Amino acid sequence: MTSVCLRDSQGRYLPGQSGNVYGKPKKRDQEELKVLEAACPAAARKLVELMDADDQRVALSAARAVLERVYGKPEAMKATMKKTEGARPREVVISWAGAETKSA
Repeated sequence: MTSVCLRDSQGRYLPGQSGNVYGKPKKRDQEELKVLEAACPAAARKLVELMDADDQRVALSAARAVLERVYGKPEAMKATMKKTEGARPREVVISWAGAETKSA
């Protein structure tokens, strides 16, 4: 379904036109939210379980999801690379804003 919003020569909406043709999205049903909230503990357990998956792609995705849910998505993943004599990095450090780091 497409709609046309008429604009003037400067790109502004004409009176009676709107950029939000379909209106404000409907709020979620409270019953639906209760069902989804009840499923959260099981979903979290499943993510932790998948971190031990044999497929490393699955394990990495699960680990990333757990980290993002605990610390939030990285604002800007800062990678600090300490180089050895060669061109390859010896260590890559990724830090999340607000996360405490432990030194070895």
